[in-house]
Order: sequence, then C-alpha cells, then structure tokens
Amino acid sequence: QLALVWSVESLVLPEAKNINELIKNTVKNLLKNKKVVKKDKIVIVASQPLGYKQAMNWIKLEEI
Repeated sequence: QLALVWSVESLVLPEAKNINELIKNTVKNLLKNKKVVKKDKIVIVASQPLGYKQAMNWIKLEEI
C-alpha cells in the first residue's frame, strides 16, 4: 500500500556484518539499478542487531 501512495520500494540485500556495510551496500545497489541519483535522500530501515527478524527498530535518512 505504501508503494502506491509514497513510492516506497523495499529491497532485500545480502546480509551485512554491520550498519556501515548495510548503508554502503544499499547505496551501491540503488545506484547500480538506477533507482537514485546524487543528492537523492533515502530512508533505510533495519533491525538492530542486524539479522534480528522480530522487528524493525533502526531508521536512517541518508543522502546519496
């Protein structure tokens, strides 16, 4: 439903070792697939510690 209203798109990426690697992999994937351009802002949502499957409890606004 969010995709229709807010252009939200979810990605499933390979497991990262830490938050910094997660951010790096996310930005790399989005640029590679031409989903973003420089100066775009994205929201990354994840669980902390990484791999915790019960709830999303970490959010980061990142500028490409």
